[in-house]
Amino acid sequence: MKRYTFLAGTGLMLALMACGGGGGGSTTTSTPPAPATPTASTLTYTDPASSGWRFVKDASSTSSHLVLNLMGPSGSTGHGVAFTLNVDQTKATWAKVQVADTEYVKNVAYNLGTGSQFYKGKVQGNNLLAGVFQKGVGGAAVAYSSGVLARVALDIVPGQAVNTAIPIGVSGSQELTGSGMGVITIAMGTLTAQ
Repeated sequence: MKRYTFLAGTGLMLALMACGGGGGGSTTTSTPPAPATPTASTLTYTDPASSGWRFVKDASSTSSHLVLNLMGPSGSTGHGVAFTLNVDQTKATWAKVQVADTEYVKNVAYNLGTGSQFYKGKVQGNNLLAGVFQKGVGGAAVAYSSGVLARVALDIVPGQAVNTAIPIGVSGSQELTGSGMGVITIAMGTLTAQ
């Protein structure tokens, strides 16, 4: 009788082992969640190689708020400038240089005079239309070699993939000189969401 009980118990144990039962059997595995895709938090701007009319990065820029300085060609002078800039607003938006600013363009060098001033920055779709002018051309012209003429700014749009190239450009620009308005070419660098 004891021998029968032993054999029956051994058979049951072998059957359980064969079926994967009893503690050491198969387990269910779950697929680990995919790692989150990193998103960009910084606007990276590379200045253009040009030494003429150009937009360069200002030192006051932060990772998410890019300030661009308009520089003029060394050795030239003028009384004002107008330009239209464009950027994909789903990736970067036009912003005021400082929160308290009233316009989307900031005058730095031109003497705007008193009373009504001729400077304006307006966002229209992907475009920033801006103009900064001295009153009349009788006064002293601004020497472009003296530094920054005007500033504009961009803020990053969250949620983009890292290393996303953001198209940015100048679609039109003019300068006011002592002899009137003339077409100019302003160089723009490259913009990336990092």
